[in-house]
Amino acid sequence: MPSGHQIRAFRFGPFEADLISRRLRKCGRTVQLQDQPFQVLLALLDRPSELVTRHHIRQVLWPCGLNVDFNHSINNAVNRLRAALGDAARQSHFIENVPRRGYRFVGPVERLSECDEIGLNGLGKRMASMHSVPEKARELYLKGRYCWNRRTPDALSSAGARKL
Repeated sequence: MPSGHQIRAFRFGPFEADLISRRLRKCGRTVQLQDQPFQVLLALLDRPSELVTRHHIRQVLWPCGLNVDFNHSINNAVNRLRAALGDAARQSHFIENVPRRGYRFVGPVERLSECDEIGLNGLGKRMASMHSVPEKARELYLKGRYCWNRRTPDALSSAGARKL
């Protein structure tokens, strides 16, 4: 990734974690995830294949040193994250437990810069960067553009038939 470009999102498997909207998506659809599990996910994605200690997660979740039951709260956040990812602890595809030490994100992670757009290629990248465009409208635009570019009679009529 060229230097000077800030990370906008992480992509792993069918998921994308958008740092700007602070949303997790699976195949383009939003997955419900509370703030603390999302913060844990970002800490893990920032250091894929590396051990992220429980102490580091504690600092991420409670930077001011709040007085809470850290172990229980960290376990709860990781369990909610695993549930959102559909990632069972015993057969993990994403989050490896390192007993009494922390967690490790396993699997390839792609970092997307502000110049990359989530889930899109080519001209659609620039169109998707307009945050005022509703997700459904953007999806329909891209489907219509795809059909239009195929330039077959059926594809052209399909491109014009898309409705919101």
